[in-house]
Amino acid sequence: MSSENIPATPRGIQAKHSRKRDTASKGKADSDAGRKICPVCSRPLASCYCAHISKIDNQIPVVILQHPDETKKALSTVPILELSLTRCSVYRGLDFNHQQELQGLIHNAAVQVALLFPTKHAKPISDWGTMPGDPRLQPTTKASQSRALIVLDGTWRNVRELMLINPFLSALECVYLPEAEGRYRIRKAPEKGQLSTIEAVGAALLAVDPLFGLRESKLLLAPFEFMIQYQIQRMGTAVYRKNYN
Repeated sequence: MSSENIPATPRGIQAKHSRKRDTASKGKADSDAGRKICPVCSRPLASCYCAHISKIDNQIPVVILQHPDETKKALSTVPILELSLTRCSVYRGLDFNHQQELQGLIHNAAVQVALLFPTKHAKPISDWGTMPGDPRLQPTTKASQSRALIVLDGTWRNVRELMLINPFLSALECVYLPEAEGRYRIRKAPEKGQLSTIEAVGAALLAVDPLFGLRESKLLLAPFEFMIQYQIQRMGTAVYRKNYN
């Protein structure tokens, strides 16, 4: 017999009220967890991904220029990169023409700086490190010379704005990634083959960084996968399939 068929005796009434209190308490606890913010990842405790973060050594420094619009997005992947990669710098804003650390890096003759951006003159990232005009040097995927990779974080409209405001970016060597299918299942890309920032950085490091292999790639994407799966669970399978499948 189900509990709903219990006669309305004081004991039965007490049992029903107890279940309601338990449900309410659980809902309140979930709500409280959702309101509290993790001091490390700055996400609500209910969706905190810190348990999935791993510290990953990368030889090639990654420099991210993040458009202000992206800083407002709860599902930005840049914080995961900041927490995971040992050599990752993030500059937030629009105008970086006078950012001293960034300009110092770009003008350091000992460092080959490339921009991950598919201009018409860009070359495959696997060719990065080839010095033009020297026939003795062949394209290498994991060369040992000092290099740094600049990545723009934002929508295509945001990125075009960053390029326009910061003309020094257009003077950099540009590289692009092989076409790949993105795994950001809760965000619709304008075109197929477009990656989230964390996926693009992971793919770039996998191609050129000698310290970054398949194991490191999997570790880097673990909190990203958790974040996506959590959002799908929150919205429900039916809503997810209707809007993203």
